[in-house]
Amino acid sequence: HATDWRRGHEALDALWAALGRCDSPGCPVQKYLRHLDGMPAACGVVVQQLVGISLLPPKLEQCFAPAHPAQDPTAASRSLRFSVPCQAALRWMFCSFSDAASGSSERERAAAACSFDPGRLEALLHWIIVDATPEQSRARLRLAMAEARQISIRNVEMLLRTSFGPGDMDTTARGSPSRQLGALAQLVDLGCCDPERNLVYWA
Repeated sequence: HATDWRRGHEALDALWAALGRCDSPGCPVQKYLRHLDGMPAACGVVVQQLVGISLLPPKLEQCFAPAHPAQDPTAASRSLRFSVPCQAALRWMFCSFSDAASGSSERERAAAACSFDPGRLEALLHWIIVDATPEQSRARLRLAMAEARQISIRNVEMLLRTSFGPGDMDTTARGSPSRQLGALAQLVDLGCCDPERNLVYWA
């Protein structure tokens, strides 16, 4: 309905404006936030990352689809690969902002759009900006940007090419095979806007 669409658009516009009044998540000391030092909270990189978080499914396990049965039965324990929608969302999330804005990554943008839910993005922004004290808002935004950076500096394609097993889904376990997977788990939990999730605020 056109009226509902307009209201949703206005709500997101108001939230983006509110984000612009927040403190920058950048930090000259924290190495995973240095790239945002001096940048406004509503800069293009932050906006792209927050939209990307809203594209992720509500559970880490739902990022994966079972691979085709392997000839080697020993491979069954590491048979999980990222689903096509999750691959599209992550590739769009971590393409350069100029590519995302200009449409030069058209395939990723079109595929990611299939997962876009304005209501979920609105809920995420509301949780980070409105439903929080200034200290909570700053911590949530810094965590989101630092975890995203953990993935981007190691190259998202490296993450997407890796096969995981069901036992890898507990990213808090000692000896977790991938720091990128641990970062993704935190982003998935952030996207659920649930303070009861096991979020670790380290940034």
